Amino acid sequence: MIGTAGDDVNEYACTTGFDVSTCSYSGDSERFSVSGQELFPRGLAFNTDGTKMFV
Repeated sequence: MIGTAGDDVNEYACTTGFDVSTCSYSGDSERFSVSGQELFPRGLAFNTDGTKMFV
């Protein structure tokens, strides 16, 4: 999840893939800061096998 109010990416774990109703916040220790690359992140994407994240 990403937004204009912060400069980090928050992780949510889902028990069922692609079903947001089964997701829960993974905790502050799972945050990924993008402040060194982007001050106001607005988009997030992954490559086809999920091994790379693009902000």
